[in-house]
Amino acid sequence: MMGAGTLGVPRRVWDITGADAALKYDYSGAAYLMMGLNGISGVLAALGGLAFIVIIVGSVLFGKRTGDKPLEGLTMTTATKYGSAEHIRIPGTVMLVAVFFTAFVLYYFVNWKYLAEVWPLR
Repeated sequence: MMGAGTLGVPRRVWDITGADAALKYDYSGAAYLMMGLNGISGVLAALGGLAFIVIIVGSVLFGKRTGDKPLEGLTMTTATKYGSAEHIRIPGTVMLVAVFFTAFVLYYFVNWKYLAEVWPLR
């Protein structure tokens, strides 16, 4: 959506082609490509959400019961002890959080830069 917006595609419009408009404007092929990728991504996101719901509901209704016994290899003593430490060691998780947080902060400020370019204060 951001890529299509930088190419001039308007927001909150049901038809960017302007089929019934008195004055038509022809966008570049890249704008249609960006909007097409947005549509495909939206369909994939909806299918992923539907699959998540079906899997969760299916496992709750038809899944095999584990009872009160813990899962194999996941007892509290092995999950909470790492060497002399009494907590779980999660360097990969911390690194992923740092990468996503950095990407979010950069994306936030880049969007403010784009807004400042198209909406100058005089």
